[in-house]
Amino acid sequence: MARRTVLWAMAFCSFIPGAVLAANLYVTPSGAGTKDGSNWDNSWSPDVITWGAIKPGDIILLAGGTYNSALRIGASGAPGNPIYVRRVLSTDSAATAAAGWQPSFDSQVKFNGDRMLCWGNPNTGDYVTVDGRIDRGISMFDPDGPGLVWGSILFGGGQSGVTLKNIEVYSLGGAQFYPFINSTTGIYFAGSGTLQNLLVSHCRFHGLVQAV
Repeated sequence: MARRTVLWAMAFCSFIPGAVLAANLYVTPSGAGTKDGSNWDNSWSPDVITWGAIKPGDIILLAGGTYNSALRIGASGAPGNPIYVRRVLSTDSAATAAAGWQPSFDSQVKFNGDRMLCWGNPNTGDYVTVDGRIDRGISMFDPDGPGLVWGSILFGGGQSGVTLKNIEVYSLGGAQFYPFINSTTGIYFAGSGTLQNLLVSHCRFHGLVQAV
């Protein structure tokens, strides 16, 4: 009788409404196939990510290469269950088993341009962890140097619980300013909302007017 009770409990737990397993989702610089993020053969590019389909605990895997379109965070995780944005490594068994895997994907993720990692919508993008996973695993470079730019990483305000790890942010340097805008800022805070519980760990900032 006890054995039946345990088995019934296990079966019941398997069908609890809302108990959804976290998904691995795939991004390459230009996307591929149907661009639905389901595997490397059908990877998203940053500008076509379906943020409405992303849930707390989901893992967005970035293939190595040069990205010329911005990653604009459009979904929120939850306390203790963030959304992860990670550079992929060849030791990730699920990623290497996904259709279309190439060994070259295990290389530095390079974003070129202004506001390439962006929380542009106020009060959107809570509890998101962006992690290069190894030193300078993700690199963000402003190739224009001094000029009218908002910073490589932009927050629109109202976010909480964001973590940035193993990211390099750099530019050509210079000291040109525009009112309210620092031309080569690593992390820029826009809008009137607050930013709470931002953790920056193992990141490098150089060649900038200011880091934050």
